[in-house]
Parts: sequence; structure tokens; C-alpha cells
Amino acid sequence: MKNHYIIFAVLLFSALFAANTVQAITVVYPTGTFPTDVQNVQAAIDQGGTVLLKATDSVGHPLAFNFGTPEPNDVPFRFVAIKANVSLSGELVGGSRTTITGGFGPLRIFGGKNSIEGIKIDGPLNAAIVIVKSNGTRIIGNAIQNVVPDVVAQGFSISDGIDVFGGFDGSRVSGDLVISGNSIGNLTGDFALGIQVDSVQASVTISNNTFQLGQTAATVGFLNSAGIGCVRCHKAVTISGNMITIGPGIVFNGIVTVGGPDARYHVYSNTINSQGPLSDGIVVFGVADDPGPTVSAVIENNFITVHNAENFFGGIDLFGAVSSSTTQGNIIRGDAGAALNMDQLFPGDTGLVSCNRFLFNDIASVTVSGVPIFLGANTVNNLVRGQCVDVIDLGVSNDISCPNPASHVASFSNATRQQLLQRAIKAESTVRSLASQKFSRF
Repeated sequence: MKNHYIIFAVLLFSALFAANTVQAITVVYPTGTFPTDVQNVQAAIDQGGTVLLKATDSVGHPLAFNFGTPEPNDVPFRFVAIKANVSLSGELVGGSRTTITGGFGPLRIFGGKNSIEGIKIDGPLNAAIVIVKSNGTRIIGNAIQNVVPDVVAQGFSISDGIDVFGGFDGSRVSGDLVISGNSIGNLTGDFALGIQVDSVQASVTISNNTFQLGQTAATVGFLNSAGIGCVRCHKAVTISGNMITIGPGIVFNGIVTVGGPDARYHVYSNTINSQGPLSDGIVVFGVADDPGPTVSAVIENNFITVHNAENFFGGIDLFGAVSSSTTQGNIIRGDAGAALNMDQLFPGDTGLVSCNRFLFNDIASVTVSGVPIFLGANTVNNLVRGQCVDVIDLGVSNDISCPNPASHVASFSNATRQQLLQRAIKAESTVRSLASQKFSRF
């Protein structure tokens, strides 16, 4: 019996020792000097475990980590590479918050299961956080602002908050990807997305983030811009509880999702307030080949306010190859071209908006320059139920309650918007290719 007690004591001691080892914290103080700060943070990350970045220097004075001027020079590096299981966190001391200034995509994830939490990132080039390989990542409670546009070879500029690129088949990013409670603002590039998730095999949760985009009339995200953009996802994607403010500058979408056919998008309980001239609240679109069609998306219980939108923009839109999806219980207010809009993705697109359901959306109080509900010629077998509002239906076998008697009059054009979407898809493909070159070296 005594031997059993000895064995138990040894096992208990071993377990306690292991627990203490796992929970060891590496503390890093800022020096305010580049590249010393980058090197110190990288050394701590390389040890794995938990890394705490302090909000003050070693004597308690508020100080930011200096990651260098926002330029693409790689020597010395203006970023740190996370390649293993690491929890990187900041702190809030009094009114001082852990801050990283400058750098070029200063926090990059190249593998492992990890997290980045509670850090302010101010004035980086291109993007603040970039994920190109991960077995599971949590990005929680960070603040991103003043991302410096990165002018690329094709002649346009990029300024994103958080970018996720999982490779051309998405296999590099797996596990659970959680992006929650972050605040993102002041993105001014031609291609500007608060959160961009492109080609992942991960289950994705994007929740309770706050976005302020297109703050001035001079802000022109004219090639592609959105609060949240998810493209070529391959598992469940949940987008909920986000607060997105747009305008008066040009930002195309509050939330946009694009393929692939195996993604399952659930977009609910988001609040979008748009004052931009070329803005939609939520856009779901699909392409027959790449990025792929969208199937079985659910868009529900979102609150969308749209003002100042030109006559072909609106509240919720389905474009191209979108099928078997449900749009229900959403509230749309303000003034727009249309509250609900279904049409071709771009001229010549043959994708069908088919077999979707639009159920009991509150759209009666929207002041429209076009029509409350528009169904283009590529819409087939869609079901619309709810308030009796004017409808233009150019499609085939759509089942609509209370249609306007003149609902088959072709009086609403999406031509300009389709041209913009075509250009946005082209720009997105270019960014994806550039990201594979720029951020995949590790």
C-alpha cells in the first residue's frame, strides 16, 4: 500500500510540474527601438507557450513596440513569424495599452495552434495580422488602425486589417479560426477589407467586431472594399454580432461572401450603417468556376441602414450562382436603389439565382429609387413571402406574394454595379496571388 502512495505522490508532482511548465509566461518589454523590439518579440515567440507584451517599458513608462517604418524592406525584418503553439497577448495598464507601431504585416502566422489577443496595432504597411498557415487561431480583442496602403506592381494599393490566405486549396488553414471582439478602422487603400478570409479549410467564426470604414469622402476603396469578406471557404462560416459603419467614402459592402459550394455561411444579428454612395449592406454571390457557387447560405435577423446609395445599390443582394439559400427576418431602413436585389454577377455571367427563399424581411419603410424587390432575368424558382411591396420580376417561375401588377416591367438596371463587381473579383484574384508570393516564405 505504501508503494501506491509513493507512486501517486510522484505522479502528482509530475503533473504539477508539467502544468507549471505549460503555463510559464515570457514577458517582453518594449524598448521603442527598431529592430530590437522585433528581435525581442521574435525570440520570445520562438520559445512557444504564452508571451506577454507589456504596455510600458521596464520602469513603467508607456511605450510602444517599434517595428520600423511601414515599408516592405525585409532586412531587418519588420514582422514577427509565429510558427508554433503560441499565445501572444497584450495588456491594459491604466490608460496605456500594449501597442505595436509600424512594420510590414507585423504579426504573421505560419503554423501551429495560436492566439493574438489584446494588442493595438497602429500604422502597419499592407495589413496588421496575416495568417497563411494554422492548425487553429484565435484573434481576440485587438485594435487595428491607420494601415498604410501598400502600392503593388499592378498599380493599386492594399490596406487590410486581418488577412487569412489558406493556399489555393485552403489546406494550409484548418482547425477553428475565431476572429472576435476586434476594432478595425481607417483603411484607405484601393483594395481595403477589415477582415479578409480567402481559401480556408477551417471552421470560421467572425463575431462582435467593430468596423469604421470610409470615414472621409476622399476614401476610395474602388477596386474592392468591405468590412468582412469571405471567399472560397470550405466549411461552416458564422458571421454574427458585428457592428459595421461605412461612409461617406466609397466602401462596397458591409459583408460579402463568395463560394465555394461546400461552404455553409450563416450571417446573422449584424448591424450595418452605410452612408456610402456605392455601398450594399450584405452581398452573397457565386461564380460557376472560381471562386465557386454559394449554396445553402442563411442571412437572417440583420439590421441594415442604407443612406445616400446610388440607384443600383441596396440592402441585401444575391448575385450569380447562389442557390438554396434563405434570407429571412432582416430589417432594412433608409434610402436605397432596392431593399432586396437578385441579378447577374456581371455582364455575360450565366449563374442562376435559384431556389432561394426570402421570408418576412422588414423592408416596407425603405425609400427606394428603383424598386423594393428586384429579380433579374437569371432568377429561377425563388420564393418571396412577406410585406406587400413593389416587385420587378424578370425571372422564371419565381413565387412572390403580393406582386406589383406591373412587376414585369424592365425598369431597373444593375449594369454599373456589375462592372464594379467584375473589377472587384479580378482585383481579389490578384491580391490572392500576391499574398502567396509575399507572405509564404516561412
